[in-house]
Parts: sequence; C-alpha cells; structure tokens
Amino acid sequence: MVNASHQAVQDQAEQVLDGLLEEFDKLEKPVYHMLGNHCLYNLPRPHLNQRLGIHGPEGGGSYYAFEPHPRWRVVVVDAYDVSVLADRNKWFCT
Repeated sequence: MVNASHQAVQDQAEQVLDGLLEEFDKLEKPVYHMLGNHCLYNLPRPHLNQRLGIHGPEGGGSYYAFEPHPRWRVVVVDAYDVSVLADRNKWFCT
C-alpha cells in the first residue's frame, strides 16, 4: 500500500517538475537550481540533480558554484547534505 501510493506521488511530482522546467525554458536565460525543503520528499536526489542540471561533486551532492560575472562567484549550498532526507531511499524502503 505504501509503495503504491508513494509511486503515485512520485508520478505526480514528475509531472509537476516537467511543467516547471517547461516554464523555465521559456525564459531563455540561464537558470540555476537548488534543492529546497520539499524537493526530496517525492523524488530522489540523483534524479533531481540530473533533471535540474545540478552537477555537484562525485557521489551525488547537490552543491556547486558558478561565476555569472568575472567578479562574482555564487556558491549554491545543499542544506540537506546531512539529514534524514539526504538519503531518503535507505530509510523509506526498510
């Protein structure tokens, strides 16, 4: 029962993500994503990193840095690097 309802939630979350990414594409400007407090509830981190173009360190982290201007360096942190949600699949499936 839990797995069935969880899959339905994942499918719905995937549809919402598709719609959001379509809207971001319409901006025709660079977009830099970061994971927020609800992102990991329904979709696993590696999948979100891939879909959002987050190229963090090897091992699947979701933090990175970029330079939008020669005198600026932006650091995007991963607030869930160490948390229960950091690896939700380990505790959800047991």
